[in-house]
Amino acid sequence: MNAYNYLKLDIRSSKSTLKFFILAPVILILVALLEYDGLLFMTGWIGTFYLLSLELPFTAEMSNNTRLIYTILPGKIKSRVLGRYLYMVLYGVYLLCTSFILLFIADYIEMLAVQPYLYFSMFTLFSFSMIVGLIEYCIYYKVKFDGQSRIAMLLRMIPAFSMMVIGSMVSNRIVQSQDSLSGIINFAKNNWLLVIGMEVLIVIAIITISFSISCKFCAAREDY
Repeated sequence: MNAYNYLKLDIRSSKSTLKFFILAPVILILVALLEYDGLLFMTGWIGTFYLLSLELPFTAEMSNNTRLIYTILPGKIKSRVLGRYLYMVLYGVYLLCTSFILLFIADYIEMLAVQPYLYFSMFTLFSFSMIVGLIEYCIYYKVKFDGQSRIAMLLRMIPAFSMMVIGSMVSNRIVQSQDSLSGIINFAKNNWLLVIGMEVLIVIAIITISFSISCKFCAAREDY
């Protein structure tokens, strides 16, 4: 089996819970569009939803005999790990694109004026959330994440809700300090392709490193 087939298996095994993580962010964004301050709060929650969703394939793998399916299907360790990393990337892209599209529509119909820095801060937050998620995946593969133990709960909840707090604090700080940060904001606005390109390259590099480490952890485990 290739990585794409493992990706489909991850989605099918966790589809009942995944439906919530697909619909809930859309509802959250629509509610946040009612007032501009809500958008700032929403940016932190996007990272929270993202990090909470990352453990779904691991939890599903440990339940409903799904673990047996993973073990009997022919496939290399790299393909299994890559399929799970594809899940991470695709869900992150879904969240980011959904947020940008709804913000763009709201701005286009003049529902509210969306400042350019909000798009940039959301993309930066997304990049930071993905980096945290990549670190989590290495830990999940190292400690054999089962979704039930106290350690598993801490690994899941602490980074996710910390992201919500960090996102809200950073967004509010930007708004309160627009004058003092005008140089940074203007630079990001005028060089947004450069800034986003640098963030993408950093994320890709960390994805490669995280994937390699996870494969080594899996190869060292007798039950994988």
